[in-house]
Amino acid sequence: MKNKLPEGWKEVELGNQEYFKLLSSGIDKFKGEKEYLSTESVQGTKIKKTECTITYENRPSRANMQPALNSVWFAKMQATLKVYSFDEDNKDEINRYILSTGFAGIKVNEEVVSPRYLRLIIISSNFNDLKDKMCTGSTQRGINNQAIEKISLIIPPIQTQKKIVSILENAEKAKEMRTDANELTKDLLKSVFTEMFGDPGENPKDFPERNFSDLIVDTPQNGLYKHSSEYVGGNKGTPILRIDAFYNGKLEDLSKLKRLNCTKKEIDIYGLKNGEVVINRVNSLEYLGKCALIEGLKEDTVFESNMMRLQLKKEIINPVFLVKILCSEYIKSQILNRAKKAVNQASINQQDIKSLKIPLPPIELQNKFASIVKEVEQLKEQQKKSKEQIDDLFNVLMQKAFKGELEI
Repeated sequence: MKNKLPEGWKEVELGNQEYFKLLSSGIDKFKGEKEYLSTESVQGTKIKKTECTITYENRPSRANMQPALNSVWFAKMQATLKVYSFDEDNKDEINRYILSTGFAGIKVNEEVVSPRYLRLIIISSNFNDLKDKMCTGSTQRGINNQAIEKISLIIPPIQTQKKIVSILENAEKAKEMRTDANELTKDLLKSVFTEMFGDPGENPKDFPERNFSDLIVDTPQNGLYKHSSEYVGGNKGTPILRIDAFYNGKLEDLSKLKRLNCTKKEIDIYGLKNGEVVINRVNSLEYLGKCALIEGLKEDTVFESNMMRLQLKKEIINPVFLVKILCSEYIKSQILNRAKKAVNQASINQQDIKSLKIPLPPIELQNKFASIVKEVEQLKEQQKKSKEQIDDLFNVLMQKAFKGELEI
């Protein structure tokens, strides 16, 4: 049974033209140039880039949606959040942009619906869940105009809408501030690295260079371990590390990754150890040489044949510093110069890795950088929890607001 709405609130379909108008394709002829917004141009609720500059005569066929005052636009594609609106605050943008037909545009009757209220509804999880359920298509699923018109929204009186907008937009600003802070934290380590060791694209501080072979433990395999192809296969057992499981830092959660059948003996031979580094030796040029530090993994984790494992002389090379320097443009260029290129992938071998020239700052400086990395990682974890709390609060406020349960 549906909850009874507060007095003056109504449930209205987007096809109700007393409240909304679903904008059709077609644009007014214009002189000069405008900026074209494809669905890739909008990320979340922000314009991140323009697809290209267009003229009326020379424009992509999909550049065929005309912005209008008091209109809200969202990408029709399933599982996407791309929303942008045009109201009194940014009405100068109306003559600046042309949008893709991948967007649906809804113009409101501003006497009964605030465009800012509608925008908040369209970014809500309830709206997007409903949109996704109504999407059709075999390859790229999306919602069509007929389905959009059948979506029902809860519309309170216009003055109540404005109060809801004020509360939710303040909460939204808190979310944006948290996101901005997270981005600054991501950039912090790059700045620290550059300050301590110089431009990551070169070796400007003239640290002495050593062959990689000097930095690895002198074992029968020269500190480089490669998983035998004999063990690739099976569908259960020990987790396998795959290239999409790691990035320029710590390994991510492996719980959803492909698994191998391995015996205890095989694990003893090929198992990874915390404090070691793995490096990708076979992939596309983009991912070749990607590496990560092994931390917090179980003893029985093995790795696939496209990776090499590095056992380091930690008295002269800190693994945290090594991961960062291996992912720098300075080392990346060396790796690409050594790469053996095939049609869809490239590869490097043990000798290629061992011959890399690695800038080697004093171990004390490397250890100091590793300590800073640890502190930043702790800060990022705190920020992650803070973001989750803010997101939860915002979602609760959204739910209450659109049910008439928010005290205003």
